[in-house]
Amino acid sequence: MSSFTTPLEYRVVPGPEGSGKVWYWLKEPFSYEVGELGSGLTLTVPATFVTDLASVPWPLRLVFKPDGPWAKAAVIHDFLYDKGLVSRWMADRIFLEGMKVLKINVVVRLSFYAAVRACGWLWWRKGPFLWRGMEHE
Repeated sequence: MSSFTTPLEYRVVPGPEGSGKVWYWLKEPFSYEVGELGSGLTLTVPATFVTDLASVPWPLRLVFKPDGPWAKAAVIHDFLYDKGLVSRWMADRIFLEGMKVLKINVVVRLSFYAAVRACGWLWWRKGPFLWRGMEHE
């Protein structure tokens, strides 16, 4: 089974003034081994990468927090979408795999996966996320 090989360490940073948006800036590189343990295929998100963790629509945030137990899988997913390292389908499958590794309830896991399959194209077609170039201390 895959595994997250480093802890996820981030700090909260404000989005553009007046947006009300919050971003999460990685303090340290964050890694995930894809596929079977020992596969040798490791994705490493660099320090300073900025993410919104899980992109949960506002009404659902009362139950599903962006920084919930699925946050590690969401960071890997955001990184794959941002960099275009694999196809959108593969990025979404890695997200699903990561949530399984994190032991996210199967109904929640499949719901998050269905959401990225149904709506992820909106972000995928935009290319690099809007926060690219944000500078933080």
